Amino acid sequence: MNKSFDKHLNLFWNYNGNPYLEDNLTRAFIVTLSSLSKQEQIKFINFFTNQNLNYTEDITITFDLQNPYISKETIAKTSKKFLIGFNPSGKVWGDTKYNSILNLDIDIDIKKLNENNYKKYLENILPKETKELLDEIDENKHSGAEKIKDILLTKFYKGDARLDGWIFIFKNNFLDTVIGIETKLWDLDPFQLVNHKEKILSLKKDTIFKTFKEVCNYLNKNINNNKIVFHFLNYMELLGHYSKTEKISESDFTFAFENNDYYLLNKKFSNFIDMYFTSPNYKILEKKFDLEYNKKTRRIIIKKIGEKNIGNIYFDSYFEKEKKLVFFIGTEIGVANRYSNEKFSKKINDTNFKLLLNKYYPNENTQELYSSFEILLRINQCSYSNPIYITSSNSLNNILDKKLEYKYMNHLTKYQCIDFIKKITNFNETNSYLKDKITILEKRGGENSVADNYNILSYLRFIDFMKQPFILEIDENTFIEKFHHILEKHIIGLKNIFDYIN
Repeated sequence: MNKSFDKHLNLFWNYNGNPYLEDNLTRAFIVTLSSLSKQEQIKFINFFTNQNLNYTEDITITFDLQNPYISKETIAKTSKKFLIGFNPSGKVWGDTKYNSILNLDIDIDIKKLNENNYKKYLENILPKETKELLDEIDENKHSGAEKIKDILLTKFYKGDARLDGWIFIFKNNFLDTVIGIETKLWDLDPFQLVNHKEKILSLKKDTIFKTFKEVCNYLNKNINNNKIVFHFLNYMELLGHYSKTEKISESDFTFAFENNDYYLLNKKFSNFIDMYFTSPNYKILEKKFDLEYNKKTRRIIIKKIGEKNIGNIYFDSYFEKEKKLVFFIGTEIGVANRYSNEKFSKKINDTNFKLLLNKYYPNENTQELYSSFEILLRINQCSYSNPIYITSSNSLNNILDKKLEYKYMNHLTKYQCIDFIKKITNFNETNSYLKDKITILEKRGGENSVADNYNILSYLRFIDFMKQPFILEIDENTFIEKFHHILEKHIIGLKNIFDYIN
């Protein structure tokens, strides 16, 4: 996609509005469809609805946004109706096993559903295949019965419905086909989709899902010499939802740093990450090491080791102009609990252990990445936890030796914690990072609090920072291979640390 012009010259981008809003994206999409020739519109509608609607050019196709010019009664009576979920992922949020509950045609007794023995009530009204979900327990200790109760209550109390966009097809001046479009910038809301089908469309058929990428690829491949389509694809690229090449370019970084706007870079980086964690490469690692990936926190744990044990792997975007940094992958050691932390610390003076750590976490400084080893303090009080960066080095041995200087301390007041931080960091008022951290701590428990229930735990991070050349102008397959190599290194390193100290 041509990027040589200012983004504000794009027809769908403006100075004062918010181009990232889903309403603005839907508007751009509908305007683009209305610019197509009738034959192009017919072909697109067949693609969009997964149908082969044998329309000829004697039909009339119209478009609308949100509150349609055609009445709900007329829409409900139309025989051909489709609901399209239009978003980046092509799916709804939540556990798909429970989606069928949204379409159950059952009468709900709200009073019984809110009683303590609601599970017994559910057993009586649910079909056999759904009853099997009642006794399931998820990772957060929530039962299937709780989830089903919440879904049914949400369905019962749902509000009014309003779709984002409309396509109407008239044949011989009669409304023949209605296509409703629900747009989301993330995963779609399954309750909202059911609400649309019941309240607006009177539709029993399943929702059809189309991703932004699928639609953009279709338009790019099948529509030629249409300036509106060109601007729409460029607009979607500016938003980070589409790129013909899926590559990150030098101009992406220039735009981000000059405008202090990292939305596009983050979006493209997230696209690469999503591709990796659905790739065969990750599936091999996942099976080999029994991994668990948390997409929200971007942390990976080895189940055998567990989240509360010696450590975990984590990564995130990290855009920094001077050093040309893009993202990092790190191993976090000893943050979860005192016991594992001290088991690790007792091995630091073991020469073989140090050799092992240096083998799996070598100091690298190349055109594409550099290594850093960090010490942080975790200030704890009951459920409160405040991580504070202390120092870093490109020498792993220096950081290991430094960690031994910071023993676990407990029965501290918040002011003793503050004094300790100031002492080991040679604190001065110009250090805004430490100043903010100390201010947060000072505000806890009141100005004159003398509670001595704080503790301090030092822990480590072994980090590889990826520079711009690592990711510039590479395709998804190359990224998958390179990311896989760094991630595998950290997973193997963490496993060997665990095996050695246990």
